[in-house]
Amino acid sequence: MNDVFADAAPGVTEANRHALRIALAATLSFAVAELLDWNFSFLGPLLSVQLLASRQAPPWPDLVAVPILVLLSTGAALMVSVALKQTPLAMLMIIGLVLFLSFRAHRLGAPPLATLLVQIGFASVPLIAAVSTEAAAGFAGTLFAAALTAIIIVWLAHAFIPAAPAAADGGAPRPTRTAEDASCDRMALLDTLVLLPLLIFFILGEDTNDIVILIVTITVLRGFAPGAGMRAALGLLIGNLIGGAAAALAYGFVSLTGSFVSFVLVLLASCLIFGDRIAKGGAKAPLFAIALATFILILGMAISPLPGGGAELFTTRLLKIGAAVLYVIGALAVLHPSRSGGIAPRGGRVGRSEASSRA
Repeated sequence: MNDVFADAAPGVTEANRHALRIALAATLSFAVAELLDWNFSFLGPLLSVQLLASRQAPPWPDLVAVPILVLLSTGAALMVSVALKQTPLAMLMIIGLVLFLSFRAHRLGAPPLATLLVQIGFASVPLIAAVSTEAAAGFAGTLFAAALTAIIIVWLAHAFIPAAPAAADGGAPRPTRTAEDASCDRMALLDTLVLLPLLIFFILGEDTNDIVILIVTITVLRGFAPGAGMRAALGLLIGNLIGGAAAALAYGFVSLTGSFVSFVLVLLASCLIFGDRIAKGGAKAPLFAIALATFILILGMAISPLPGGGAELFTTRLLKIGAAVLYVIGALAVLHPSRSGGIAPRGGRVGRSEASSRA
């Protein structure tokens, strides 16, 4: 099987292969979610893009760990939300601590998908549980199903479109990072201080549609790096605007045709464009990675409306997402001027993966 694709398209570069894997995995994940009528149809594609962060196929232990981590994170979040519902201060303290630890691990170079799943679980489940415990359990089940779908589709993508063997990296040991660890502590605290008030506000509002805004906020926070300047912050905003505009155009076209086939074709074409720019690398790759994540989130929110929402609220949600991005950039600029922007690799796996996940 590894030679089939190479024989059929001998002139295809490794970047072309990676772009095609991203587009096919996101499209297939979206299609499965829509065919199965999942309310949170953006979860599968988002996880698939994260798993395809590296051009190399993820090892099976890493793939198997994804649904296990989903069960652990959403289960713990649901338990905290239900057990401490009558003591909201204690609940928020635990949620804040978990978010801080996950942001810190992310800043120190932990596997990005692992920290993202913890953050999605502890931001989304408490919000849904404030409305309905059953709905929160349903979200956890959907996220688990999306994780299973993502690992199968990603495995198939690498099986049919294999990557070239990776070059040896020499196995250099991890350097001592005492000063950097202290910086990561400060950044993780700022990430938490920015996200937590938004989460509290949404919990008080009891609107499950705000889940998408929380996830966008998380992806924006994860994309910030110290010392990159306002120009990089502007790039972050532009990436979200590009993704939102592309999602609006795709949603308008699909609404006019009303065809599932047209939805798949538009989605595939869009993801190919974004995937190509991401796979080519360069300074603008993180911008298009963020745009792809925003595109997936907003289109999924429109095509498969969340419980309690409707497609007619699409424009309102789009504006709220834009406001959330501006809030994050502004809050970080005020709290820590040296972090006034940035989409810069942070070293290790994080630097390579975040560009492809945004997500």
